[in-house]
Amino acid sequence: MLASMIGDAQSLFGPEAVRISSAYRSPERQQQLWDEALAKYGSADAARKWVAPPGSSQHNFGRAADLQYGSPQVQDWFHSNARNYGLNYRMGHEPWHIEPANIAPGMTGATPMMAPLAGAEQAISKFGAAASTATTDLGALG
Repeated sequence: MLASMIGDAQSLFGPEAVRISSAYRSPERQQQLWDEALAKYGSADAARKWVAPPGSSQHNFGRAADLQYGSPQVQDWFHSNARNYGLNYRMGHEPWHIEPANIAPGMTGATPMMAPLAGAEQAISKFGAAASTATTDLGALG
């Protein structure tokens, strides 16, 4: 899934084509981000546009990653090809947030059909800093 997509993007655009800025987040880290968003935006409704409350983020289950693109062309390529890799950009206002395509909106927790995206740790190991600057576990996004 994501590991294959990153590898293909690097073949096309070079080793710095994309970085993973965030993937798995502990509940404690999600709480910190939520608290910061509440302080910044002033209400839960406004904060929810940018940060999910703890336990409701796909990041908490290893089923989401935030990407940094090396160029607009790389971003366009990722968005145009995500479905070919079983991935989806479900949150239109967050063009960096990618998830498996078979996650239903609002789905949280582990389910038998939605195991973490296997192989993500191998993606970080294989692609090193070019694949990730801020995480050690991509969970289900392999």
